[in-house]
Amino acid sequence: MTTPEPATTLPVTLEACHALIRQQGATLQQLLTRLAELEERLKLDSRTSSKPPSSDGPGAGKRQRPASANPRGAQPGHKGSYRVPLPTAQLDRIVDCPPPLACDCGGGGGVVIVDGRKT
Repeated sequence: MTTPEPATTLPVTLEACHALIRQQGATLQQLLTRLAELEERLKLDSRTSSKPPSSDGPGAGKRQRPASANPRGAQPGHKGSYRVPLPTAQLDRIVDCPPPLACDCGGGGGVVIVDGRKT
């Protein structure tokens, strides 16, 4: 689309005024169409097109949904599920299972028990 030259002189006749108005109306329509196309392009992201997520830009993170009125976790009235421990009289044996001192990955094993205390 070419940019029309601004009119330096005003039209003299009524017919010239109408022609200028028609020309400006056509130019305005082209500009509005182009504006709509560009605004539509701005709305495109990886969800609404075949663009990869990396093209979304830094500010296009995941939208957060509004917070729920319910509290987190089990809701009031929830039955719950758990295993009732056996009475000690019914136990055959008690097995002590402390965590390992070293992890398979080479890192620390976590909690270390020394003299019956966690350190």
